[in-house]
Amino acid sequence: MTNPDSILSDYRQTWASAPLSVDSAAIWNSISVGITQEPAPAKVHVLFPSWMRYAAAAVVFIGGMLLMARYLSLPQNLDISTGDQQIAYTLQDGSVVTLRQHSSLRQIPTAEGVERYELSGEAWFDVVPAERTFEVVTADGLIRVLGTTFNVRTWDEGTIVYLESGSVGFSNDIGDIRLEPGFEASMTTSDSPIRVVPAEPARSIAWTRNELILDETPLSEVVRELEHHYQIKLDLPDELAVQSVSGRLLLLERDRTLDQLRMITGHAFPIQSP
Repeated sequence: MTNPDSILSDYRQTWASAPLSVDSAAIWNSISVGITQEPAPAKVHVLFPSWMRYAAAAVVFIGGMLLMARYLSLPQNLDISTGDQQIAYTLQDGSVVTLRQHSSLRQIPTAEGVERYELSGEAWFDVVPAERTFEVVTADGLIRVLGTTFNVRTWDEGTIVYLESGSVGFSNDIGDIRLEPGFEASMTTSDSPIRVVPAEPARSIAWTRNELILDETPLSEVVRELEHHYQIKLDLPDELAVQSVSGRLLLLERDRTLDQLRMITGHAFPIQSP
């Protein structure tokens, strides 16, 4: 343990060499009294030279201005689209939306207490619980949540919703269901029945990791996925469309991914000319 007399000696030498504008004797006396008297611990006042106080105030001011500028720069009505890259976007309430390649999300003005977005393509939502209703509108129906994580896909024959956690309502012109975690709901049009089936989480959101997990998946479905992801049209013979494949397909550069598919299936799928 350090000798108290040694500590006092160090303090005395330090403060004796303080600038003349600082009353080192008075400060030393206050420190000495606070250390040597027993009845109650003395309050410690940390003193800084005036230039340090001004610098600290400037930092706080600049930081506040930056935060204000960042807040003011947030769009009031979100309208974003992706090209050939995923985009993860944090909404003003802290919810996070990950948009798949070639997808778009647009905020729709609505009544107070409701936050509504129109989705085209595919997106993964991580919605923060709050005192408001969060809605996603597609061409086929409406998804309504309070706080949950879920995936919405609209680019392939209707709308498909996969729920990871929480609870969502999924409705169209003729039906309204409550989806439970681990299940997937789909509809082909706004006036078609809603179909609910168990879902495999790893497969449902594999695109967020830039991959596809194939488990006896029809080649016709694999080709549609790649056509959307790369915005291309592939030549798929009818006799191959009904075949199923299993494996893991990485969504890399287009030609590399097509080479992977050729190795998995033993067949090449040429890109059709525009």
